[in-house]
Amino acid sequence: RPDATLMVVFLSDADDCSERASHPAASQRVICRGGPADRDGDGVPDAFNAAPCEAGAAACFQAECGDLDADACYAARCTVDRATRDSCAWQRDALTPVAEYADFLADLRPSGDVEIAAIVAPPMRTEAGSVVDFVPGAPAPMCDPEAAEFDPGLSQTEACCPEGHCRGAVQPSCASSAGEAFAGLRYLALAEAFGERQATDCGSDPSACPSICTQDFTTPLRRIREGWSPVLGTFCFDARPVPDSVEVEIDGEPVAFDVEANDGCPGGAAVRLHAPPPHASEVTVRYQAR
Repeated sequence: RPDATLMVVFLSDADDCSERASHPAASQRVICRGGPADRDGDGVPDAFNAAPCEAGAAACFQAECGDLDADACYAARCTVDRATRDSCAWQRDALTPVAEYADFLADLRPSGDVEIAAIVAPPMRTEAGSVVDFVPGAPAPMCDPEAAEFDPGLSQTEACCPEGHCRGAVQPSCASSAGEAFAGLRYLALAEAFGERQATDCGSDPSACPSICTQDFTTPLRRIREGWSPVLGTFCFDARPVPDSVEVEIDGEPVAFDVEANDGCPGGAAVRLHAPPPHASEVTVRYQAR
């Protein structure tokens, strides 16, 4: 149904690492959509000749790739070397922007709600208390696991994470009997793009988010359900109702409800139950249309 609520729950023990090359048609970068092929040998990938660009194909190629040739640009801008877990942090410029996923999901329900939640490893923190946010850039030798000067004892301290921006190896942020898990920063960013309620009210304390390292998922799933309860118990009117005529039953039993104005509903109003309906129950709404 066009007005149906789309609910998406992500469960992952690592961060999302979706590169642009894995879904080129949706990429906003020309080099990722069309690839590096240069069949006419003019030094500009053919994709730029076909793309609309007021400045011209060569100028747009340079703006997107700088001094890199076509193959090097495609590798740097569109693909991620997955040989190590660090790549998804250090090569974030090559990942599909979270905003593109948010737009895709929102477009699926132009007249309905999209609800997102993420059960992932929480954001990591430095010893100084700052949330770790990996940023592109060459790490200092003492923070670079590939350098001889690397000091693993500093990888999550302020020395390697100035102002919370880590420049060392990716470290796990929680562990359970199933193993270690790494911060799901991109999943949380997507949930937050749809509002704090969809992110299950993590607020300013990332540790409050449901964690993949929880031994029992009962609590995280209950919190997600509680966050979505207002949506689960809301039903649109197809026509504007006469307020005193509305009756609501769940499995044949009358229940408490409110009638609220709602511009997103065809009838300009909706029924909101005081408690969400039980699983697999039948909800009946009777009313007289104006």
